[in-house]
Amino acid sequence: MRRTKAEAEQTRTALLTAGLILFDEKGYRATTISDIATAANLTRGAFYWHFKDKTDLLSAIGEKYFDHLSQQIQSAADSATPWTTLSDVYCQFFRTLLESKDHLHFHRLLNTQQSTPESPLATLLQRYKQVWHQQLNNILKQALETGILPPRTDLTLARNYLIVNISGIACHYAVTPELQTQAETIIKRTFSFIKQGGCITV
Repeated sequence: MRRTKAEAEQTRTALLTAGLILFDEKGYRATTISDIATAANLTRGAFYWHFKDKTDLLSAIGEKYFDHLSQQIQSAADSATPWTTLSDVYCQFFRTLLESKDHLHFHRLLNTQQSTPESPLATLLQRYKQVWHQQLNNILKQALETGILPPRTDLTLARNYLIVNISGIACHYAVTPELQTQAETIIKRTFSFIKQGGCITV
């Protein structure tokens, strides 16, 4: 029984990986279920055992990577030093894009799918953004209450400043080579700017 479960998970992972690569390199609309099954060395029947259709597969791919980021941010929130750890989480996120081809595939796929409102990935992203915003709100509030951020820091402004800078890097990362070496510096300076009073209410 254990072997069957392990094999089923292995099959599902193979389909997720094949779908991710093909959606990125060939395009979501141009990729067929047969393409995905063939790339994973599986049958169409195996595909339909795990996923209803391409939309279901794309949603599962999104959940996998979005969940990972949510867990990392929540780990920062639960740590002894949420503010510092959050900065490290974002730095590691961009380092991972350089080190992991799968993460880079997903990053490029997400950038193309975001411009398609009816895309299940774009819809899923909006739901996760609400989660991430609340996580950031909690970390910023804790940083203010513990004196890491100066009094009168506008938490909404600070959150949006973080989001704009991080998402800006993410948007251009794959097509702007110098960002691959500058991302960590930009992130650290963004956190430093907020900590030093850059988002204080005037």
